[in-house]
Amino acid sequence: QNDKPFVPLAPGGLGDSIVVPAPPRPNKPAADRPGADNPRPKGRTSRLVMVVVESANLTLTPDQTAIVNVTIANTSKRVEHFVLRVEGIRGPGGSPEAWTKPPTERIQLVPDGRATVPLTVRVPRAAENVAGEYEVDVSAVASVSGEVGTVGMNWTVLPYFDTSIVVTPARATGFRKATYNLAVTNHGNAMVRCGISASDEDRALRYQVSQPEISLDQGVGATIDLTVRGRIRPFGTMENRSCTIKVDRLDGRAVGMPAEATVAKAQFGHRALVPTGVLPIVLALGIAIYMLWPKTTLSIEVLPPNVAATVGMPARIVGTIKNQKGERVPGRSLTWDVTGDTAIAQMLSVAGDTVTILPKRVGTTTITARAAKITPVNVQIAVAAPSVETVRLAPGSLVLAIGESRRLTPSVTDARGQRLNRPAEWTSSDPAVATVGDGEVTAKAVGRAVITARVESKTATANVTVRSDSVSVAVAGGEDCLSYEPSLLGLKNDKERGWMVQHQGQALLRFDKKDEAERAMNLAKRYKQHCYVGRRTNRPDSTSYYVEYWKSPSDLRTEIKKEECTPYDRNQLRVVETGRDWELRAGSVFLVRAASKPDADHLKTIAAGHFAFCQLGQRNNRPNHRLYMIQYWR
Repeated sequence: QNDKPFVPLAPGGLGDSIVVPAPPRPNKPAADRPGADNPRPKGRTSRLVMVVVESANLTLTPDQTAIVNVTIANTSKRVEHFVLRVEGIRGPGGSPEAWTKPPTERIQLVPDGRATVPLTVRVPRAAENVAGEYEVDVSAVASVSGEVGTVGMNWTVLPYFDTSIVVTPARATGFRKATYNLAVTNHGNAMVRCGISASDEDRALRYQVSQPEISLDQGVGATIDLTVRGRIRPFGTMENRSCTIKVDRLDGRAVGMPAEATVAKAQFGHRALVPTGVLPIVLALGIAIYMLWPKTTLSIEVLPPNVAATVGMPARIVGTIKNQKGERVPGRSLTWDVTGDTAIAQMLSVAGDTVTILPKRVGTTTITARAAKITPVNVQIAVAAPSVETVRLAPGSLVLAIGESRRLTPSVTDARGQRLNRPAEWTSSDPAVATVGDGEVTAKAVGRAVITARVESKTATANVTVRSDSVSVAVAGGEDCLSYEPSLLGLKNDKERGWMVQHQGQALLRFDKKDEAERAMNLAKRYKQHCYVGRRTNRPDSTSYYVEYWKSPSDLRTEIKKEECTPYDRNQLRVVETGRDWELRAGSVFLVRAASKPDADHLKTIAAGHFAFCQLGQRNNRPNHRLYMIQYWR
C-alpha cells in the first residue's frame, strides 16, 4: 500500500547488506537495562520484532562519522517492511535524532528473516551539542502491523575546545594607563577553565586583569577588563608598545587534552606630559600674541552660550563686555531682544547685564545681546517639554475574582506639580495571574501580581490579588480561553522577563530563549484562541496542573522547527487516579496530570482528537519554570 521503493529480500538477507550469521540477541525489557529503577519512556516493544546492535555503548567525536550496525529480525509469520527510528531519551543537550542518518529505503523481511543495516551517526561541531552521556533508543517500526522493536544505547559525545578572544580597542593611548575590554568566548561543547595574562617584550608595562581565571560553559562568553599601566613620562615623544594577551586553558590535563592557548594583540600609545619641542613654541607664541594683540578690541561674553529650557520655567542669561585680555569693561551696558520666534520664548525682565526669559512652548528660538561698536552675540534657546517627576496609580491595590477587570488611572506630574498628559507603558509581573492593557487589569488565575506603569523614567505600581472565585469565562461552554488576532502577534526582548510573544503590546507568552519564542509565535499564529485546563485549582502547586490547548484555526500557515512531542495511541487513553490527583495515560505512556476528575476527563476528550502531546521551552531554568513554556496537541 506504500508508494516508497523497497528492496525484496530472501529469508536472512537484505539486498547487498551484511547479514549477521549468529541469531539476533533478543531485546531486553526496559527494567533489565541500566537505570531500570528510574525508567525512561520507551516505544512499543513486540515479541514479533527484534533489534540488536553490535555494542550498546558508542563514543562520538564531533564532526566525525560513526557507523552503528543494526540487526533487525522479523519473528512474525508475515512479510514486513521496517523503518529505523532514533529517539533521544536523556542527555545534557543536543538532539541525537538530528545526528543520525538512517537508511532511506524501507527494509523488507520475510518471516524469520533478518538483516543488518548501517546507521550513520555524525555529531556537528557546535556548542549546543554538549559533551557527555546520552541515552538513546533505536527502534525498528513495522509498516504493516505497527509492531515496534527497540534497543537502548548509551552514546558518549567527546568534548572539543575552541576559545576565542577579542580585544577592544585594538589601540589605546594614555599618559599613564589604558583600559581594554577582553571578550573571551567558549565555542566548544564543554565547560573550560581559562587563565588570562598579558605581557610585552620590554617588560615596561604592568597589567591588571579583573578576572585572572574564568570558567565558561559551552557557547558562553565573558567580558573582562584589562588595565595597562606604565611610568609617568614628563617629556618626550609617544612610545608605541605592543601587548600580548593570552588565554590559557587550565583544565587540559584533567580531561586528557594537550595544553592550548589563544593569543590576541593590543597596542598601547604611551604619551609624555609635554611633547618634545612643544613647550618653547607655545611659550614664544603666547608672548607674541600678548604683545601684538590690540588692546582696544572688545567682545561680548554670554553665559550660558546656549540655553536648554523647559516650558513654563524661567531661565536667566548673563552677558558681559570684556577686552582682549578677558577683563570685564566697566561702564558699558548691553541691550537684549528676541530675534527668533517670540511665541516660543519671551523676555520677562532685564536687570543690568542679566535677562530673564519665559519659555512658552516647545521649539527653538534666538535671543541677541548687543552693544555699540561690538559684534552682537546670538544665544540659541531650545525649549523642551517638562520632564516627568512623579507617577501615581489610583487605586493603589486591587482584589479581583478570576475573569474580573478593573481600570487603573495614572496621575503624571512635573517638578512644579503640574499635571502632564503622557502615555504610560504597562507591564504585569506575572501575566499568568493578571494581565494589563492600557490600564485595564484582568484577573487570570489565583495569586498575586504587581502592575507597573512607566512614564519616561518614572514608574508607579499597584498590587493585584486574584481570589479563587470566578466571575466569568473567556468563551462560552465553560472553557478558559484567551482570544487574540494572530496577525498582530510580535516578539519583544525584556532583559529581566526574557522573550515575550506580544499581542497589541500585551504579553501573551514568555520564554527564556529567542528561538523558543519564535517557534511559539509560529504556533500561536495557527490559531485564534489559547486555552487552559486546570488554572482555577486552589492547590499550592497550581501551575503543575496547567494544561494548554489551542482552538479556532486561522488561515496562516507557519513552520515549527525542532518539535518535541510524545506520540500516543488514542485508542488506549485512560484516566488513572493516583490518590493525590489524576493522570491521563495512553497505555504505558504518561501524558499529563490533573487536579480533579472533571479536568482529567476534559483532557481525555481533547487528547482523543490528536495523536501526540508536545511541549516547547520546558528546559528553562527560571524559578517560575512552568510560566516560561507552552504545550500543544498534534
